[in-house]
Amino acid sequence: MQRIAALLEKTGTRIMGIALLIILLFMLSFFLFLFPMVEEELFDSRKMAARNLVEAAYNLAANYAQRAESSDMSQARAKQQAIRAIRSMRFSDRGYFWINDTTRPYPRMILHSALPGLEGRVMDDASYNMATSIQADLDSEVVKLARGERHLFQVFLRIARKHGEGFVTYDWPKPTADGGTEELYPKESYIKLFAPWGWIIGTGVYIDDIHQDIAQLHRAVVYAAMAILLVALLLVFLLMSTITRPIKQLVAFAGDVAGGNLEARVKGRFRGELGELKAAISHMVEQLQSRMQEAENKAQEAENARQELRKNEEKYRILVENAHESIVVAQDGRLRFVNGRTCELTGYSVEELANRFFDSLVHPGDRGMVKERHFKRLEGSVPDDAVYTFRVLDREGRQKWVELKGVAIEWEGRPATLNFLADITEKKQAEQERQSLEARLRQARKIEALGTLTGGVAHDFNNILNIIMGYSELVENELPDTSSAKKGLKEIQTASLRARDVIRQLLTFSRKGDEAHTSQQLVLIIKEGLRMMRHTLPSSVEIRECMDRDLPLVMASPTQIHQLIVNLCKNAADAMAEKDGVLEVSLQAVVVSEQEAASDPDLSPGEHVKLTVSDTGHGIAAGHMERIFDPYFTTKDVHKGTGLGLSGVLGIVKSHGGAIRVSSEPGEGTRFEIFFPAASRETEGVQRQKISTLPAGRSLFCLWMTRLLLPG
Repeated sequence: MQRIAALLEKTGTRIMGIALLIILLFMLSFFLFLFPMVEEELFDSRKMAARNLVEAAYNLAANYAQRAESSDMSQARAKQQAIRAIRSMRFSDRGYFWINDTTRPYPRMILHSALPGLEGRVMDDASYNMATSIQADLDSEVVKLARGERHLFQVFLRIARKHGEGFVTYDWPKPTADGGTEELYPKESYIKLFAPWGWIIGTGVYIDDIHQDIAQLHRAVVYAAMAILLVALLLVFLLMSTITRPIKQLVAFAGDVAGGNLEARVKGRFRGELGELKAAISHMVEQLQSRMQEAENKAQEAENARQELRKNEEKYRILVENAHESIVVAQDGRLRFVNGRTCELTGYSVEELANRFFDSLVHPGDRGMVKERHFKRLEGSVPDDAVYTFRVLDREGRQKWVELKGVAIEWEGRPATLNFLADITEKKQAEQERQSLEARLRQARKIEALGTLTGGVAHDFNNILNIIMGYSELVENELPDTSSAKKGLKEIQTASLRARDVIRQLLTFSRKGDEAHTSQQLVLIIKEGLRMMRHTLPSSVEIRECMDRDLPLVMASPTQIHQLIVNLCKNAADAMAEKDGVLEVSLQAVVVSEQEAASDPDLSPGEHVKLTVSDTGHGIAAGHMERIFDPYFTTKDVHKGTGLGLSGVLGIVKSHGGAIRVSSEPGEGTRFEIFFPAASRETEGVQRQKISTLPAGRSLFCLWMTRLLLPG
């Protein structure tokens, strides 16, 4: 027992030493590796902050330039307003912006918020030979400047003309702490060329300010590390003292029990887990004597339970054979026992399954998982109540889903597993169908929510647009034909018409467009759209048409159908942009059965016209298939797609009561199938009556505006 106590003290000392060593190694690694990385990141973040600030000033100037271009104000006033706004921009304690022009060989200072006395001067003084290095961006190499290339403002011109923007390191005056004299300090600045006005906009940070922040951070980390080390030492000491003392007392108690003193008791007060251990050991000793007698009694009972076990074996055999679950005993990777339900599940007889490798019945995609769990269960690393599902293949090669519950047992004196398998194929199919329906519901709700918002905004904008168009027509009618203002009014009306087309696209997406659906022959609309696309698609794309002539009419909007075919063809052409390809468009009459309609909630039974658009492009990745109809989702580069193409197609299909199907494999192309319900005679008659009663909205509006504004 004394040796155990000595070992405990030695172990405690080692633990304390290891804990201290870990803390010291952590602090050492922090200062040698992590802190230099933090310094570099802090320096880069300050440079990025300067870049972002210049971008903000650049955008402000761009805003005024755009206003001048749109004739909201003169260019001179726009420059004046931009300078005033940038002059007032401040950041941190001494942050400011400056602007100089791009004249050669030396530019003129336009704005300097800190030194306004420099404004208007040509910066040709030799004292500005203070630039030391340049860098195009954070990822570019820093270029040191030769002695004859260091004039600061010529360096600005050089970067602006070559790169448009970049970083410059140089020396610049900085007020001292007393606010008196100024000294030269290294400074890192970011400049950017504003081409419309020939400006160079810049700002920067003093490098010593960054170093001061780093030094302050360094001191804070050192103080924190010292505090952590001190607290850790105290905690380790207290912890070891708290643990080793009660363990020594438990060791002494164990020595008494080992010496035959079953009346011994643990002395001392214990808390927490050690208190529970003390109570458990004390209870163990109290029970030891009674358990010895109980063991003898149970040995006799076990012998008696063996005449009884043999009697029940026949009952268990009958129970297993008539169980509702498949029961399998697996040993050494083979089937050692199967019941009749297993034969029904697999289609094999008992003789065919005897000694068969059990993984031969498992689907290839699940074999690795099933074998791994089988052997882990034998090792005892999988709990007996663990349940998992996998696929099996019956004699006919049909796939079935089963749920397995298993326990590790001994079979004929050797390790094995007893497995209970329940056929859950119907349940699995129902779950997959439910998930599919939920996915469709989520998609429909997203489209509906965004469509409602888009439709509301479009309608409000449409009302404003009608007022603009109405007033422009009234003003145009009041002006003489020789008036030069009429040209401007024509431009307003042209822009308004273009805006009206945008609104129609938004209303189409929101499925709230008010364009009437009339009976149409889709083949005419599709052919017209393809004729237009032939002039816009690359010559490397071959267009193939396969359209039946004798097709039923469809209640449709020609504009929306035209937009639909254009969007689909444009997407197909983009998918084949990197190589030659074939775009195939077909129209045919189909009849959807009740069974087929039941598998797709958007598809109704009856006669339809099916539009198929397929391409031989790069296809759609599996991870993107579920999101292709999401509004604004696109895989195209910036400025090459808005993400409204396929969502707009879906809105058009929905508004026509149709359904859409997509199939695609990466590298194998994409195929869209769209089903439009055929028009009935009753629907066609009602629709035409509605169209005949619609008023001409623009004429009525103009008449109303005329009566409102003109006297009499």
